[in-house]
Amino acid sequence: RYDGKEFKLYSSNHENKNNVVSGNAIAHIKKDLDGNLWFATEKGVSRYDIIKCQFTYIPLELPNDTLHQGFYQADRLYLSSTNQIYTFSQVNYLMKYNRDSQKMETSGWEYFNSHSAKYCDMDNSDCFWLFNEEENTITRLDTSGNVLLELRCDDYGMGNITKDHYGFLDYGNGEYWFGCNAGLIIWDNNAGKFRRLKAKNYDIFNDKEIKCIFRDSRGIIWIGTNAKETFTYNPQSQVFRHIACSKVHNPYKLNSPTVIDIKEDSRGLLWFGTWCGVSF
Repeated sequence: RYDGKEFKLYSSNHENKNNVVSGNAIAHIKKDLDGNLWFATEKGVSRYDIIKCQFTYIPLELPNDTLHQGFYQADRLYLSSTNQIYTFSQVNYLMKYNRDSQKMETSGWEYFNSHSAKYCDMDNSDCFWLFNEEENTITRLDTSGNVLLELRCDDYGMGNITKDHYGFLDYGNGEYWFGCNAGLIIWDNNAGKFRRLKAKNYDIFNDKEIKCIFRDSRGIIWIGTNAKETFTYNPQSQVFRHIACSKVHNPYKLNSPTVIDIKEDSRGLLWFGTWCGVSF
């Protein structure tokens, strides 16, 4: 957790075992409409109560009404405009949080009967974007599983931009930002084409292995990578800035060069999910 000056670390190795996130490999962070924070990890989903300052593990309920006793993998988290939480993994695909049972349940969508998805995200209209690396397609679905848009990337001459795709941002005005091994790609829905990001100092930005793209309340874009450190982008000045990290504890630097997700809480604090726990 980051308060504007210093970073504080939470991990399952922390001395307080009763108040930690379920796993140390933080894949995604989401803040719900009540201000609580949700963490997707290699050992399932945890919720952080912002009032009680307490973590809670969310178990998985399987379709045959049996409770999954062990940990389960959670890759991404999504929040709809109605405060509904979803999670995604390459094993169970989309899962939905049941507030009555306080467990995760599988979605059972027809789309997954004939297609796979390595990555998924949700836009500001409560629609899911599914990235199929085998078919090199990007598909947009509503929360009922209906297909709204299908982009066959080979038709646009962009190569396999669905390979190792992890970053997504609904920028608004029909622009959708995708981060992958091919760099930072923008789909302009109004123009019906892909394009690259414009920046005056693009050379300092390592655009390979992008893991997350986040826009804070000031309009600054934060980009986390896999071992390539973290960058910010100012859309007004079109300038990148490099964020330093240190493996030795330093309150003025990030604790890891790998940042998987970034979120801002109701107090304006930025939370960074890394392979070394949570910093804020």
